[in-house]
Amino acid sequence: MVKVEIACPVCSKFGIIEVEENIISNSKRGLAAINVSTDLICEHSFIAYIDKNLQVRDVSLSDFIIGIPQIETEHKIDMGGIPDEEQIDIYLIRINVPAEVLTFLLRCGFSNKSVIYLNNIEVVKKHLVNLFEYIFKDTFGFSLLVMNRENFIKSKKKYKNSVVIGTTNKVIQDRDNVIRPKNMKIERIITQKFLDEEYTKSSLIVIKNEIIKAFELSNEIIKFNNNLKENEEFTSKRILDHFQKVMHVKIEREYLDFLINIVINYHDIKLAKSSDVSDFLGY
Repeated sequence: MVKVEIACPVCSKFGIIEVEENIISNSKRGLAAINVSTDLICEHSFIAYIDKNLQVRDVSLSDFIIGIPQIETEHKIDMGGIPDEEQIDIYLIRINVPAEVLTFLLRCGFSNKSVIYLNNIEVVKKHLVNLFEYIFKDTFGFSLLVMNRENFIKSKKKYKNSVVIGTTNKVIQDRDNVIRPKNMKIERIITQKFLDEEYTKSSLIVIKNEIIKAFELSNEIIKFNNNLKENEEFTSKRILDHFQKVMHVKIEREYLDFLINIVINYHDIKLAKSSDVSDFLGY
């Protein structure tokens, strides 16, 4: 057994966990995902990603119970067109880009916001840009630039409307308050599902499929809204019933919130919503 010091991502409390050394040394990805259960360090549970040098590379929350709907998407992934590790090195991204940053990038993509990510590791740039170009292709348009801090400072006036994220998860610029951690539960789940996959191909399939799902379901909301009669209001109950009766899919309220964010902020659609939807979604 080896001892590893780690901090909770929720309350920042430090503690020591004991891990079987062979679990880490035998990890095929070079990173071992260790479940830190409730009350081991604090009242929270989370996943710690530890490398072969016993360094904690990242942590992510594990106590999500929100269900993501399972549907048969119309857009099919071209299995022959999935990039290989030469184009997208998941391991390289995993050890150099925190899970929180990947979550922020997803949120910006779903909100139609361009992003500047400040990272001085040149080799990361290609793989991270390739990743987001691939997963958002044919669904959401997304602009991501990865540059070092010095180059950004020289030309930052050009990017006054972009979200700017630093290497330490710090949001440096976010004029429209797009990144609101408490409202990003679905994006966190998608990120975690992506990172939990062992192989590059399966990782890309998982995350791209979730993005396709979000694209198709958000477009279904737009169709539903456009088909409402003049005196009808868009309510959460109506759209949830529509999904269940017409599409035979049950959607939880928090996932609906996620979809509504896409409809309003990405597609710039005004819903014929009543006060209960406004209150529920916080818009």
